[in-house]
Amino acid sequence: MKVRVVAVALLLLVPALAQARKPEDVYAGKIMIFKNRLPERWRSAEDFISSIRRSSISSLWPEKAGEDKGRWRIEYIAFFARPLDDIEVAVRFYDVTGGAKRFLAESQTFIQHRGDRMFGSNVIIGSPEFEPNKKILMTMENRGRIIATGTIIIRGEGPKYTGRVEFTDEEARVKDPGR
Repeated sequence: MKVRVVAVALLLLVPALAQARKPEDVYAGKIMIFKNRLPERWRSAEDFISSIRRSSISSLWPEKAGEDKGRWRIEYIAFFARPLDDIEVAVRFYDVTGGAKRFLAESQTFIQHRGDRMFGSNVIIGSPEFEPNKKILMTMENRGRIIATGTIIIRGEGPKYTGRVEFTDEEARVKDPGR
């Protein structure tokens, strides 16, 4: 009788263990981007996973007030496929709007502990490197190896053109050399 109870208990426990997922495994190699900071604690790993899924964004508008007006504040969590054996990483930004990858900016940051599999922080980006309505690839690299990536479209008002061209008197007097 005791053997059957233990066997039934194990059969009920195995599916529960199989369903227990870690956010580091679910989002391995990804940088998840948010508008606002997430809470520091969750009831369970599944709650954390669903909170990330619900809160992550694909485009971001610039700040409308304060000292960061016109710049983009990015909250992010990077998830690593393997424990990181270093504490320094490079966060790099590339413009991938037209398909080509053009380097924009880089910053160095430090992970809290060796062996961590996730890292959360924020960064503020703005002009002259960053322009509105561009698709940005954000990478986290360690020792020349990309360990996590994420993309975001930074929105905003682009330059406004009237279509009107103004010439100085000197420019108006110069004849077209092609004629």
